[in-house]
Amino acid sequence: MHRPLREWLTKRHQLWPHTPNRHVLLSLATAAGTEPVSDYFLSWHLSMQNVALERLRADRIVHEALAVNADPLHLVAAFKVCMQTAVEHRHRAQTPRRPDRGHTSRSEPVGRQRLASSHAPRHETGFTTSPMRFVR
Repeated sequence: MHRPLREWLTKRHQLWPHTPNRHVLLSLATAAGTEPVSDYFLSWHLSMQNVALERLRADRIVHEALAVNADPLHLVAAFKVCMQTAVEHRHRAQTPRRPDRGHTSRSEPVGRQRLASSHAPRHETGFTTSPMRFVR
């Protein structure tokens, strides 16, 4: 994790050496200011890598649950989630992970979700214009 972050920070400094923006991720629109990139920008770029923003957040909450002995009150305060969601994340943190059954593809990591369009045809780039849904 550290090497990719260092590489990105080096590239970021080369692209925008005098930016006043303190955020790790920048875009052409945010490099001259101090605002973070938009949720849309982040979601779109992550989806191009087959990563869902919601999945990253859920994984972060589970990681925090492991760090604090799965205290749901801490998760409610730290992530502003409801108690039911905090309890669900606590349960995930306490349940050992197992590989998905029936997973046969070796090119895709176990458990990784891919995005698929429900109705729209895919363009050459794989990008669709319809709402996306998560598929295993």
